[in-house]
Amino acid sequence: FAVLALLVAAVPFLLSPLNDCVPIPELASRKLGALEPNSLLSEAEHLFRGDLIGPESLVVDSSGSIITGLADGRIVKIYEREADGKLTYTVLARTGIDDPKCGKSIEFEDECGRPLGLELINHETTLIVLDSKRGVLSLDMASKRLTTLATHSDDGKKITLPNAVVESSNGKSLYITDTSLVHRRNRIFWAAMSGAKTGRLLAYHFANRSVTVIADRLFMPNGLAREHQSSCVLVAMTMIGEVKRYRGKCGHHRR
Repeated sequence: FAVLALLVAAVPFLLSPLNDCVPIPELASRKLGALEPNSLLSEAEHLFRGDLIGPESLVVDSSGSIITGLADGRIVKIYEREADGKLTYTVLARTGIDDPKCGKSIEFEDECGRPLGLELINHETTLIVLDSKRGVLSLDMASKRLTTLATHSDDGKKITLPNAVVESSNGKSLYITDTSLVHRRNRIFWAAMSGAKTGRLLAYHFANRSVTVIADRLFMPNGLAREHQSSCVLVAMTMIGEVKRYRGKCGHHRR
């Protein structure tokens, strides 16, 4: 039985295009500077242990406060108290129900919510939230009201696994990674092991509330960043060690 289980576990790796990856010898001798391996995180303090579980995207506002989404569906703001300088937090919103089971299993995320990518826009009056079930949301930072911006792209396909989001340089659009068209977040392991290129880079346009597809057939697009002083967008592909740079009229890219 143990041998059979090992074979079953190995099949996805054998069939996956990741099997073609080879190490680059010169990396071993290259001086990486600030990227050199170190043990600094071994001395880090674990904040709010057992309470704030599974923080995903981190956004820092102009006051230095940190906003993040948690495994139980909460979106929280972490800040220093004026009285004593100690760190505390407040709950800004939930993307699902408030229940003790939330955060206990990934299988409860459809009910409890799972905020992933975050982006502060409109002079920090609005927080864009990507939720694994509800799609692209907007949180009014004053009223704490959540509204849905989009659940599907213009071609009718559901935004199945929204992951990361950044605002365009002109403020007219949002760039969004949809990691997989096939697998939801509770089946992300299968998306990784299949080797199938079903991910997309999307753009949400505020003017007409449309969602266009900038690029498709991507292998698990995950992290997203806007290049400094540029309209270019950098997209990290999970597990294959690749970053693609999209520029110009959207659709031209280079590795």
